[in-house]
Amino acid sequence: MNAAVGAPSSPAAGRRDSSRPARQMLAVQACRHLGSLDDAIGELQAAGVRVKDAERGLLDFPSERDGELIELCWLYGEHAVTHWHRIGEGYAQRRQV
Repeated sequence: MNAAVGAPSSPAAGRRDSSRPARQMLAVQACRHLGSLDDAIGELQAAGVRVKDAERGLLDFPSERDGELIELCWLYGEHAVTHWHRIGEGYAQRRQV
């Protein structure tokens, strides 16, 4: 900033300053979305669903198969819950229902 006249010291400095409100608006929107995501994850967890990987959309649901406690496993994009794994296992050990 040129202190004598109160103007930006270069054209680039002025461009950076003019984008500040847009960046601030995006930050506010991101915070709102993150808050909504956090609320949704809390609702899933309250229903007994385990969010294994929020970025990928990987969820486990407690269930039972032939008297054994298992987890049904769903990945975002799958049309239905079609896989399961034993407690303590993960996505790599999924088996078809």
